[in-house]
Parts: sequence; structure tokens; C-alpha cells
Amino acid sequence: MRGFTLAELMGVIVILGILAVVITTTIDKNITNSRNETCKSQEENLIQAAQMYVTDNPDVLPRLNGGQHAEKPVPISDLIAGNYIESDMENPMTGAAYKSGDAVLISIDYDSTGQTSDPKNYHYEVTYANSEDGCPE
Repeated sequence: MRGFTLAELMGVIVILGILAVVITTTIDKNITNSRNETCKSQEENLIQAAQMYVTDNPDVLPRLNGGQHAEKPVPISDLIAGNYIESDMENPMTGAAYKSGDAVLISIDYDSTGQTSDPKNYHYEVTYANSEDGCPE
């Protein structure tokens, strides 16, 4: 009689199952890492777009109102409307378009010398209407 025994078949099935789990886990990890890197890169692009936007529109920079800290959001919809970013840009973490509350927050901490007019001296941070839509740390 020729063929495989039940023990041999079960051994092959177990080995194939282990390989499938290892491969699936590795692929899922790579997809997650890729999505995170894409998100961080896209946030850098949004910040650069906001810097170009405030260079063209310096009135959007935050102004000091008696304190030492000021901030002002630039909605991502304004960056799209001004053609600073593509209109079909999607949030890589959600796969959907950016929401109306998503923005680039521009802030500055002033020292005793007063305000600065250089947009590069400000701090830029992408903020999301839903905090779960952002890039993981």
C-alpha cells in the first residue's frame, strides 16, 4: 500500500499552518509600518503646504494678545482651496478625505523681543477633528 499516513498529513498541515501565521503576521506588520510612515510623510507635506500658505497669507499667523503663547489653526480645506495640496488627498490612517475639523495648528511662544514675522520660526502641528485619525507616535 502506498500513500501518506495520517500522522504525516497532520504534520504537513501543522507546518503549513505555522508558516501561514508567520507570513500573515509579517505582512500585517509591514502594512502597518508602511501606513504609519506614509502618515508621517503626509503630515510633513501638510506642514510644508501650511508654511507656503502663510508665506502668501501672513495675516493668518497667530498674534500675541497679552500672553506669551499664541496659536491659530489653518484648516486643511483652506490648503486644498488654495491649491497648496491636492484635492483628492486622503488620510492614510482612515483611507478617507480629511474632515472639516482637521487643520495645521500654527503656534509660537514669544520671548521678550516680541513677535516674529518669519513663518519658519513658528511651530506647526497637524491636528485632527477625531484624535484617533492621527499618526501613531
